[in-house]
Amino acid sequence: MADLTQIGKNIRTYRMREGLTQRALADNVLVSFQAISAWERGLSVPDLENAIRLANYFGVPVDALFAESESSLLVGIDGGGTKTEFLLFCSDGTQIKRIVLGCSNPNVVGIEKCAQLLKCGIDEMLGVYPQIKAVYIGAAGFLLGNNAETIKKELESYYDGRFDMIIQCKTDVLNVIACADLQKTDCMAVICGTGFSVGIKEKDIIKTSAGWGYLVNKWGSGFDIGRDGLYYALMDTEGIGETTLITEIIKDNYGEDIYAVLRDVYSKGQSYVAGFAKIVFEAYLKGDVTAKKIIEDNAACVAKIINQVSKIHPNITQIVLSGGLFANSTIYADLVKKNIAGNLVATVIEFPQIYGACLESARMCGVNTKIIKENFVEEYRKWDK
Repeated sequence: MADLTQIGKNIRTYRMREGLTQRALADNVLVSFQAISAWERGLSVPDLENAIRLANYFGVPVDALFAESESSLLVGIDGGGTKTEFLLFCSDGTQIKRIVLGCSNPNVVGIEKCAQLLKCGIDEMLGVYPQIKAVYIGAAGFLLGNNAETIKKELESYYDGRFDMIIQCKTDVLNVIACADLQKTDCMAVICGTGFSVGIKEKDIIKTSAGWGYLVNKWGSGFDIGRDGLYYALMDTEGIGETTLITEIIKDNYGEDIYAVLRDVYSKGQSYVAGFAKIVFEAYLKGDVTAKKIIEDNAACVAKIINQVSKIHPNITQIVLSGGLFANSTIYADLVKKNIAGNLVATVIEFPQIYGACLESARMCGVNTKIIKENFVEEYRKWDK
């Protein structure tokens, strides 16, 4: 059991979360003001009956009131064009809570919606564990302009006075670099999922290349592959293009009316279109000629930008491949590797990008990451059960 001082801190933290004075809390849980004061100062502890009342009022387990110091509770967040993953964990590597929400790229959804989504996920974590010490956010679109700083200020203002935690906002490129354990090495991080970007780490300076957004980019992202698949399926449907299995698979998955799918493209946007990439890969595996062309052409685009960026940064030979297109299939990574320059060494990261965000969250608080590294994979598996 935690010492009296820690129990008092826990009660005070939950009270502050609710925005209550000690007297107001006393009124709500039917005890005296002096009792609340004594508990928070560590002079005494609530008995079981009062502990249950407090826990019920705060909406938390009774154990949370008596928990050991939770200053080691940390949150890592990986934000992308389709999903944003939140992971609450302890410095001993134990993973406590995982949340997956939608797109948080401010260049796609805007600063306001990005901040709102992040607040939603963080609020859910704080709802049970308000003792969180640090929140690290590594997200797509944060390196453009002053996006990261703007969102950081918004979050700090929103949580100011209610929670004692550090907030940091950085690019998702750092998540990838941390996953690959290349923080001390000059390298290139290629993120290819719903969208596409290249991150360069050179002498501790991080910058991006070719991350212009899906309406301008044509570098082999999930959006690019999905759009190409829809394009050829529509050409096939109207008899002005070659027959392709992509058309048949779309109809099997989305219904007979491919034009209804087309209407949804314009209302649902980037992540919806990127979802058709899996259909193109399915057709590819079945030997479809059109799908083969789409996959190979887009992989060549990825390799082309890697080769071009490497010419500008000739000292960088280590390439890290990350994102859904590489994580979900070796096909795409193998095709990219086949087309990159001979002096470059490309590897696909073994861990999800949230792992890198968790490592960065620990580092910003001076927490030893060794045990987190040792336990992460086994702990992470439990979320699939």
